[in-house]
Amino acid sequence: RFAKVLRMGVALYAAFFFSVVGMAMVSTWLSATVEAVTGISANTLIIVFAVITLLYMLSSGLLGAAYTDIPHFLIYMIANIAFVPFCVAAAGGWAHMYETVRQVRGESFFKPIPPASSLSALTLAFFFLQGFLTTASSSTAQRFAAAKNEFHAIMGQAVSTILSLVVRIAPLIIIGIAAAA
Repeated sequence: RFAKVLRMGVALYAAFFFSVVGMAMVSTWLSATVEAVTGISANTLIIVFAVITLLYMLSSGLLGAAYTDIPHFLIYMIANIAFVPFCVAAAGGWAHMYETVRQVRGESFFKPIPPASSLSALTLAFFFLQGFLTTASSSTAQRFAAAKNEFHAIMGQAVSTILSLVVRIAPLIIIGIAAAA
């Protein structure tokens, strides 16, 4: 009985907060970024992104749903990498950006691991819940259902985790430092 309630909570979280709100935030950010560079309105870009995504998702079955992660990853990675030079230039270049952030935020801003005193119990609880609940997301189930065997399912999830939590974050770190400058 408790497991049913927990599954329902995870499903609601994954369906609404993670998928709908998360994708809305990412699409809004990407469209605002592209609008600033190209001059095309954000609303038009969101509609174009939605139509393209809908077309390639409808043209495939369960196996295709697992493979949609690849174009999503590539689209966001290319957009983030393309956006980095604009951010660095707007911040006055690498040296100026680093020096400004160092003066304003201090040298500790560049430490990869924050001091333990700055991580509250609530922050750690949210980190845990984010990782715990997104492990059971719909994309995980799709990858597992489309895999040839258990090994491919596990490796697909491991590679997806590394790509999304390590590789995809690299340009965002630079963008964040430029924003702090």
